[in-house]
Order: sequence, then structure tokens, then C-alpha cells
Amino acid sequence: MCPHRRQLRRKTVIQEACQPRNGRDRPGSRRQQGTGGGRICRMRQILPAALAALGIFFLPLAGVAAGATGGFAFPLACEPGHDCWPVRYVDRDPGPGWRDYRGGRRSEDGHDGTDLAIRDRRRMSEGVAVLAAADGEVLRSRDGEPDFALVEKGPEAVRGRACGNGVLIRHEGGLETQYCHLRRGSIMVRPGDRLRAGAVLGYVGMSGETSFPHLHFTVRRDGRPVDPFAPEDRAAGWRPEVARRMAYRPVVLTGIGVAVGPVERRALEAGFQDFSRLPVTAPALVVWVRGYWFEEGDRLELSLRGPDGERLVDDVRRLGRSRSFAFYFAGRRRPDAGWMPGRYRLRARLRRGDREVARERVVILYPQ
Repeated sequence: MCPHRRQLRRKTVIQEACQPRNGRDRPGSRRQQGTGGGRICRMRQILPAALAALGIFFLPLAGVAAGATGGFAFPLACEPGHDCWPVRYVDRDPGPGWRDYRGGRRSEDGHDGTDLAIRDRRRMSEGVAVLAAADGEVLRSRDGEPDFALVEKGPEAVRGRACGNGVLIRHEGGLETQYCHLRRGSIMVRPGDRLRAGAVLGYVGMSGETSFPHLHFTVRRDGRPVDPFAPEDRAAGWRPEVARRMAYRPVVLTGIGVAVGPVERRALEAGFQDFSRLPVTAPALVVWVRGYWFEEGDRLELSLRGPDGERLVDDVRRLGRSRSFAFYFAGRRRPDAGWMPGRYRLRARLRRGDREVARERVVILYPQ
């Protein structure tokens, strides 16, 4: 869940998004990390005067921002389509329904930004950096909101703090970018900081109103949400190379793996049922796949092949209902003689009409 509805944002773009904590140093800030913020500020004051004394002058750049580079850079330190994915887009329907910029249903009513999901909570704990999408100045930042609050305590725990920990940056041309759901203690910037595109703001988390680890990224012009996938002009959209890397996908498969027993959603989302190596004594081999935007009538195939090519799992099903997020699995118990050591190939293939999406992976079983 990640509503970020426009009707809520109109009154609370700044207040709800990211409030500073009384000007104090926040966990994860540059001062607490010992990067010498004070020394850097003093250098900024001394260096121009020293250069002027030598007859060296610089003309200030006019705030090189999104427009000067033809759009926004990708705001995460990951590779779209490989280990992070756009899974929800700006709602382009002005009425009570919703539609994304391609006319599809990959949004929800009033959703004002783009949700960029990472693989699971294990990847979140390892750290995926959130990056400034363009040069600009930090207007607001907030840290200290707990991760997992919605999942563990319910909606009341995040009421009025849907963004969680986040950052709001002002750019040229009336543009702003907002970054929500960052990990507690990870915010590295404060109001007044001037940043270059690519500067680390913090790390992806699960603070605020969200049930999965992702970045909610919003672009606004003069306070009004803008869709970077279909902007009014290049300045408010993605840079061309970023847009190519985030080609629209009607269904997204974010992972395939193997478990050794019944698959549980919480364990799977936490990354605890995902193995690359297993002993031949494993009680079972269960192939699973997860993803976003499954539709009724999709044909899903899950298969597992042994080192000798034997078909150990060959599951084919028609999906009976549409789901914005789901996982599916099929498996086989260990034979009496045990598993054969070697390389096992997993495959998930989803067919929708004449389109096909597939993911493969190899798992090694070793003698014990």
C-alpha cells in the first residue's frame, strides 16, 4: 500500500512530506557520520576569497537543474528491470477511477508519484541508496519514523505521516522532487543543502504508509503533480537514457527462487526462503515466483530441471483472478534416494495473449 493521494497532498505537500526535527542533527546526517560538515562550510567561505586574491574568478551557474540536462536522473542506485522495478505509476484519470500513462491499470486512485520497488527486505537491509534526481536545494527532510509501522501496527500508526522518512528538493523552473519511505536513520541531507544530481539522500526503507520496500518518487511543478513518464516538457520528465531503461511492462516478475518447504509470504518477502546452494538432504525443492500486476487468464508455468535434465516440477496454471502483487509456487518432496548433486534450473514463464515474460535461475545442490 502506498496511496499518496492528490487530495491529501494539496494541503500537506510540505508539512506531511518531510519535517525537520527542530534543527537537530538527525541519525545518519553528515555531522553524525563525522564527515566534517563544519570544516566544509568554512572552506566554502575561505576558498572564494583566496582564489579572488590570485585573480581567479568563477561565474556562478544558473542552478543547473533538471531542464539543463533534459530531465531527471534515475533516483536509485540499482538497475531497472534487474534488481528494482517501477511497479506503480501516476494516476492520469481525474475522476474516481485510475489509469497509468499507457492507459493501463498500474496505478491507484489519486496516486501522485512513481513507486520504484526493490527485491525484498534483505536487499533493503543491505542498503539501496536513494539519489537526488537533479541539482537542487533541500527544502525539507524528515528522519526518525520507524520502518514496518503499517505492517506491524496498522494505519493509525502512520496517520498524518504517510511519506515516512523523506526529502523534498527544489529545482529550477518551479519543479520539486519528493522522496518517501526512506529507512530510519539513513537521511544524509538537511534543509538548505545544495546538491548535485546523484547525491545520496538516504536509503530505501519501509517507513510511513507502505507494506513493501520501495521509493515513492513524486515530481511537482508549482505544487501540482507531474508524471515524469509523460511530462509537459523534457525538464519534468526522465532523461532519455533513463526512460529507455524503464520501458513499460504490463507484468513485472521481481524474483524466482527455491525454498525447502512450504512458502510463507513474510519469510519470502524478508528474503529468508531464497537459496543459491542447498544440501542434497533438503526435504523438498519448492520453486516460487513473485511479481506485480498478474491478470485473470494469465498462463503461468513453473518448472524445475535436475542435473540430468529430468523434469522434477512441471506446473502449468491459468490464474483465476487479477492481483496487483502475488507469489506462486510448486514443488516436489525429496526422493528416497535423495537429490542428485549438481545444477538445478528453475524457470518461470508467464504468457498473456501473444506476450511472454520469463525468468530463469540456477541453484546448486551439493553433497553433505
